[in-house]
Amino acid sequence: DLTFDEALDIVVENHIPTLLLYGREDPWIVPYWAARAFKRAQKGAADYLQLSPSGHCPHFETPKTVNACLLRWLQHNFPREDLAEKQELPASIGDSFIVREDDAREISVTRRGLPEPFRDGEIVWDDLPAWVQSLF
Repeated sequence: DLTFDEALDIVVENHIPTLLLYGREDPWIVPYWAARAFKRAQKGAADYLQLSPSGHCPHFETPKTVNACLLRWLQHNFPREDLAEKQELPASIGDSFIVREDDAREISVTRRGLPEPFRDGEIVWDDLPAWVQSLF
């Protein structure tokens, strides 16, 4: 059995484009762990997008937003000239776009990267889960 890190290393070694898509309000995979996975994956062709508000199951909680992310990512990595309307991924870390779900919630999608400097074990405010931040 492979660990998550070992599987991610194989993806990177084989130059497989990777989309890391995380819900900002996920109580289990906090931004620190997402950034840690991105640090490992960025050795290859990886993009890291964060959805908010969205939790551990963004594909279930915010399906329209996940679909928009996937379409933009696919268009970015596998461009087709026959598409009439191309939606771009956010170009720089911190850039974002909004998707309105069918229930009228507005979901922000933000390109993330590594906190500068990123050190294992370092916690910065944005790396804390949203529910912890709400306590202050």
